[in-house]
Amino acid sequence: MSIPDNNFINNVINEFVSGNKEKALKKLHKHIKKNDGDVLAKYNYAYMQHQVGNIKTAIQYYTEVAELSKTQWKSRQNLARIYLDKKQYSKALRFIDEVLLIKENYQPALRDKALILFLSNQLDEALKNIKESIKLNNKDYIAFNTLGLILLHMLKKDEARKIFIEAIQINKNYAPSFSNLGRCYEALNMPEESLKCFEQAMAIDPNSSIVINNLAGYYLDKGLYEKGLQLYLKANSIDSSDLTVLSNIARSYFDLDNFELSIKYIKQCLKKDPQNDEYKKLYC
Repeated sequence: MSIPDNNFINNVINEFVSGNKEKALKKLHKHIKKNDGDVLAKYNYAYMQHQVGNIKTAIQYYTEVAELSKTQWKSRQNLARIYLDKKQYSKALRFIDEVLLIKENYQPALRDKALILFLSNQLDEALKNIKESIKLNNKDYIAFNTLGLILLHMLKKDEARKIFIEAIQINKNYAPSFSNLGRCYEALNMPEESLKCFEQAMAIDPNSSIVINNLAGYYLDKGLYEKGLQLYLKANSIDSSDLTVLSNIARSYFDLDNFELSIKYIKQCLKKDPQNDEYKKLYC
């Protein structure tokens, strides 16, 4: 393993932060070619590639760092978050578990693990981990938001409502808490409160495809199909990879009797996820 040149790496990081991203990346890549075992250089190269959206390259170098160092937890945590975004939950869980082996009871990792387990539909284990995380940091509004989601999916609607409100009290500028509280009010059949929450979430983060999708769902449920459709199309323009949004576009066109476009969009969903029963049902 090479001894890192900290001064060189710090200078490259400063160059990257100042805006000379391409130049900094070229310098660091050239350095790595000559110092293949420089863990610090490889980690920073992976992180920079991650920041500029080169996810494939970031994965490659984060993985190399993890293989070179049994104690470098940051690369593993970033890999977990990448695979979480890619909805590859088993890989995400593997890397977050490695983080927790290196840093036992590390609160952000426990929070991330809870979210991964929640999205894998392992609700009991998710609940256990998020409660441990909150014990370690009872001001973590992201952890409270995750706890609310878990409780909502466990059909503990009133408990979830209280938790989302608590998350908002900790941070009034975190859009997902308002958006999820809106979903909770929907489940509690409180439409006026639901709409207020969705609109508050939109005011905080008007470019969140998830927030827009939730507000569109409100209008769809109210029979305002055209209004809902326009919001779904906006959400799709922000994140075209979200199949939930695509299927909602298909559903909206179906409700508007535009069957040709409805079929076009649901076929796109089935092409990417051919085993999804909801997409099959809508297509039928």
